[in-house]
Amino acid sequence: TMAASSIAWVALLALFGLLALALAVLLRIARRERRRDERDRLRPWIRGLWLQMLAWPAFALATGAAGAPAAALACGMLLGGYVEQGRALERLFVGRPSPAAVRALGPLLVLALMLLPGLDVDPRLTAALPWAAALAAALWFGLRLHLRNTRRPSEVKRATMVVFAVGAAIAALRLAEIGLTGRAAWTPTALAPIQALALLYVLVAPLLASVGFLLMHQERQRQRLERVAASDPLTATFNRTGFLKHG
Repeated sequence: TMAASSIAWVALLALFGLLALALAVLLRIARRERRRDERDRLRPWIRGLWLQMLAWPAFALATGAAGAPAAALACGMLLGGYVEQGRALERLFVGRPSPAAVRALGPLLVLALMLLPGLDVDPRLTAALPWAAALAAALWFGLRLHLRNTRRPSEVKRATMVVFAVGAAIAALRLAEIGLTGRAAWTPTALAPIQALALLYVLVAPLLASVGFLLMHQERQRQRLERVAASDPLTATFNRTGFLKHG
């Protein structure tokens, strides 16, 4: 109905506005950050949010004259943003970035989605390709972050890793739906349950993950200040505060 459609558009605009707010907060923090290494940890996440925000106007263009090229670009930007956010988490948890091939997943997806329609392949393959790439990225970063965190992670880290796990599960469900039912196309007026769940995840997950990333950044800053306050700047050994704190 018209009322339901209006509510959906208002919800989408509200989520888009919250995503823009999270991006503005991260940009402000990055500008005020004096340590270069901390700025370098923030930049991949900021790039990821930019890509995800720019993807939605591209999806809007895909419904018009731009068609398939705009849809391919939008899918590539969403995946590229997802990969950049995974790289930002790697800088926090792992310290060593993924190979360059992982970062190239977004551009490769755009190229594949542009070429496949001209090769007269099954439309289900074209529809499944973005979800297969998203599943691969979620599994790569999720397993990499999990295996590299042998110590007990904080609640925020656990929640962030759950975001990757949920993303992998939704991508797998969407692939199964395409393979079993052949439902490749999206119908905005009549979304299947799995399609609606996937759309909700794509909209909400970046916002929730950005909140978690900001909390982890603040936690890291607090820990760094505690280390500075408890150590001598010349010898890097415990000062009086450090000895009192650690017994």
